[in-house]
Parts: sequence; structure tokens; C-alpha cells
Amino acid sequence: MTAPKPATDGKAMSELGRAADQAIETCGGDARAAVIALLIANDFLERELELTRIAVSSGFSRGWHHRKEAMNSKRSSFTPGASVIDREYAHQVALPDDICTQENFSVILEFFLKRGWRYFTRNVQAVWPNGKFQTMRLYCFTDRKSAEIFQAYFGGEFFDPARDRDGGRVRGLWRREGAWTRLLESGPLKVPKILRD
Repeated sequence: MTAPKPATDGKAMSELGRAADQAIETCGGDARAAVIALLIANDFLERELELTRIAVSSGFSRGWHHRKEAMNSKRSSFTPGASVIDREYAHQVALPDDICTQENFSVILEFFLKRGWRYFTRNVQAVWPNGKFQTMRLYCFTDRKSAEIFQAYFGGEFFDPARDRDGGRVRGLWRREGAWTRLLESGPLKVPKILRD
């Protein structure tokens, strides 16, 4: 018995063609930039999926994945390790992780696609003296100017991995001062309604 062939005509191909044209148009007609942008977006989604697999129990997903396999999965060769990012992409801007999701993710991605910038993200756990904590998403850049442009548009705080993580440790906490207050809006971003409570 032969395997069914994927549809290569009609509606499916026309939808793929339109999506490809839209990606190229978004990148100013530069097909190479569109491919790079799609690789970056794909890598980000793979990392998000990996984190989701780790966070969701095997019972909840009814065995669709195995937590142990997700935790031991190899990092994509496209994404450098955490210490490399902190060294080579040391100009970082921190935003609350919950403000970088859903449609806000698309707004942020479009910002990068329009500029053709390469960036990586990391997470850090911010901890306040009263015991409150929040996951922060770090947008990491090779140069200060790009980080400043991003921060001027989206808000957030500058983060120095050598100074702000516990003793410069790659997986260290970000010990904050003062009182924790929840940030619901930053620049054009708003925490999605479902995550507000």
C-alpha cells in the first residue's frame, strides 16, 4: 500500500503562495530576509513548545508527550546557548512574560521583521523583597542602539546579565528592590484579558 501524496495543487498551494508573497512583502521584497525572519519565528515557536511540554504534565496532555523527553531534547543548532547569548547579545530589555504573548507576540515579531534585526530571547525570574516574583522575557541584542530603539517603542527595563543576575550566573535570579507592581500596559502592548486575573 502506498502512502497518500500531499496535495500540491489547488487551494492548498494557492494559500501557501499567498503566505509566501505576504512574508516577502513584509520584508520589503527581500526573499532572503523573509526566510531569515521565518527561521527566527520558527525557532522561537519551537522553544515555546518545548517550554510548554515541560510545564504541562503527561496526564493533562493524555500522554501526547513525555516530560522527560522534552527536558532532554537537544537545543536547535540555530539557537546559541544561554552563556553565548549573555556574552554576545548582552544588551537586553526585560518585559513581563505575560505581556509578550498572544497578539502582542505578533506585534513584537512584526517590529523585528520590518527592521530585519536578529535577536534572541531569554527568561529571568525577577524576585522582590516581599517574596513576589515574576517571569520576565529578555529581548537580547548585539548593540546598545538597537536595544534602546526597542525599549523606546515597547517600554521595559534594561537588563545587564553580568550585573543583574545573581553574581552574573547564567541561570541566576534578578533580585529587585522596592515593591512589586503589576505592569498591564507597556508601549503598544497590553496583557491579554485572559491573563489579567
